[in-house]
Amino acid sequence: MSIETSLHLGQIVKHTPELIFESPGLSSGIDINITWKTYGKKTWHQFQKYPKIGTGLMVFRLGERDTMGNAYGIHYNFTIPLFRKQKFKMDFQFASGFAMLDRPFNRLTNPNNNAIGSRLNVIAHMKFMSAYRLNSKLELKYGLSFTHFSNGAAQLPNFGVNIGSALLGLVYTPHSLSEEDYINHDLSKKAAKKLGLRLEYSLGYRESQAIGGPKYPIKVYTIAGIYNLSRVNRLFFGADYEFNRALYVFGKSVFAFNSESEARWGASRITFFLADEFVFGNFGLTLQAGAYLGNFSYQLPQPIYFKLIGRYYVPVLKQANVRAFAGIVLKSHFSIAEYFAMNVGLEF
Repeated sequence: MSIETSLHLGQIVKHTPELIFESPGLSSGIDINITWKTYGKKTWHQFQKYPKIGTGLMVFRLGERDTMGNAYGIHYNFTIPLFRKQKFKMDFQFASGFAMLDRPFNRLTNPNNNAIGSRLNVIAHMKFMSAYRLNSKLELKYGLSFTHFSNGAAQLPNFGVNIGSALLGLVYTPHSLSEEDYINHDLSKKAAKKLGLRLEYSLGYRESQAIGGPKYPIKVYTIAGIYNLSRVNRLFFGADYEFNRALYVFGKSVFAFNSESEARWGASRITFFLADEFVFGNFGLTLQAGAYLGNFSYQLPQPIYFKLIGRYYVPVLKQANVRAFAGIVLKSHFSIAEYFAMNVGLEF
């Protein structure tokens, strides 16, 4: 077990001209993280180069206090080794969790913070870190981090807060693992089967275009093929059908459609996508990119979209190699989140 502390100093990135606050000021924060180094008790530990698993607390002063306020978050994280040589190493860490922001948008008391419209938000946090071992118990770490806070447009406004920062910290490990402690399984990393099929359903909610308006569901139906690169890395290629109820209601209210059929198609989006999933035991982290098909969709945003998906897998029929899963999806168009959704499905 290790205790990791890191100090962050940076600034909010104004990723869209629609953000109306002026200078956000410097952002600073502290992240306190407790991690556990895997050593090969499970086979995926070895296949993923013995990563660290952790949980942490973070406090960020987002910028100018009266407008941007502070963020208080809790997160779960994975740290993947990238390079190691004697006393020097490089790691990548991904963390996700929830945060409370104390100065969200308020039409009367805080109208200039149109980045965040709610107190409860989701965190996506990434670090590229180098570390130098000072002695058997202490490491000095330094690097760059990116932190995103968003409510997925569940409550407008929601352009999101993106912070780029430099970090400096210490890692304290009371009892380090030695080379003899690691378990080396005599197993191939090659996948048992190459191909598979996935069916899934996602449900999210998004506030209508007016701040304080009603929330409407977004339903997504997905079919995808699976190509297993290894036991811990898979590619997906498939199609989504998405129905956005908010677009359907809004388009009809402003007479944008000439018929019920046109309204249905206008609120529909069909996409093709390619995704890469990194597998950590029963947990999978997926990075997905897709493109919209056709020009029938009403108010179609950017032609390309991205999804970040975390899933937990449960075996249903071991002999038939069928698994069920549940997860959380964040969909965005570059730096602006469109929605969060719950995701369930079956994999064959």
